[in-house]
Amino acid sequence: LSLGGLGTCPASIQDAIDAAVAAGVPVVVAAGNGDSSGNGIPLANSVPANCRNVIRVTASTYEGARAGYSNYGTTDFPATIAAPGGSGDSSDLTDWVWSTWNNGATAAGSPVYVGMVGTSMAAPHVSAVVAMLKALDPTLTTAQLTALMTDTATPLSTSCTATKCGAGIVDAAAAVQAEAAALQPGVTISGAVRVGGQLTASVTPASAAATATYQWLRDGAEVGRATDSTYTPAAEELGTTISVRAVLTVDAIPTTVEATAGTVAPGTFSYSVRPYATGTFRVGRTVRANTGTWSPEPATYSYRWFRGSKAIKLATKATYRLRRADRYKKVRVRVTVTLDAYTTTAKKSVAKKVR
Repeated sequence: LSLGGLGTCPASIQDAIDAAVAAGVPVVVAAGNGDSSGNGIPLANSVPANCRNVIRVTASTYEGARAGYSNYGTTDFPATIAAPGGSGDSSDLTDWVWSTWNNGATAAGSPVYVGMVGTSMAAPHVSAVVAMLKALDPTLTTAQLTALMTDTATPLSTSCTATKCGAGIVDAAAAVQAEAAALQPGVTISGAVRVGGQLTASVTPASAAATATYQWLRDGAEVGRATDSTYTPAAEELGTTISVRAVLTVDAIPTTVEATAGTVAPGTFSYSVRPYATGTFRVGRTVRANTGTWSPEPATYSYRWFRGSKAIKLATKATYRLRRADRYKKVRVRVTVTLDAYTTTAKKSVAKKVR
């Protein structure tokens, strides 16, 4: 929208913009060209730059500064990005933005080139970049398009905040290259790189490959029959490096890519039933530790009984005979589990008061 006026955003225009954005159509607006004296004013007073859900474009000069006539952003209505708008110095043709024109006054004349200045020159630069990005990936949202342009923008030559001037001057080549790189088929690995953890290989972006085949690798060597998209490191792979090789086929053209998950760490235990103690908690009675339910199944269990927060001397068996010193105290048991290639883990039972 290379147009503008003074005032607040009318509801009718806002409704139209919202409908367009909801339909996946980004709306790029010129910041506006200042007051009657040609001096820039806050975007809050410029329509449609003060509407919501728009990409607000300020004008930059040939030298890379904000053009004096360009309206500027504020906290409530921040600028999005800048683009060449020209500075209007008739003594230097490089200060103008040149485009095709027609010299007819009341009827079609001859095709010519004309130099002009204004944020109406800047906004089409940004619209063109948006169009190229959408051509690469039609699914890009307004927020994603904005991020691509602002992340790759060229800083202005003068100090001007992102709020006032935008993130920088739009860089068409950098924005397109960034999106093209993001669209290159690749593979990523998610999940915990540890014994017993599940790793999952995924194609990036999700739409990049018509077909994908996988081969998991251990220290660079193929793991036999490990050709699914998921892989679970075994105990003997502790300390090794796991990676995946994927062959992605797009339009009958195969591309081989690899990704490294990392070094396999010890596995971790989980439990569905925490350890607990059974029996009558009365002096002279024997209580018993129940190990609970662990995954995976531990190889060994060990026990330690506690009176309050202090360990009871020599009380390291699955059973414990309650003593006079335990009366009116809270007693519980800690169960420690071990398994090769897994982190040793301990869990205490709920404390129970002794009568």
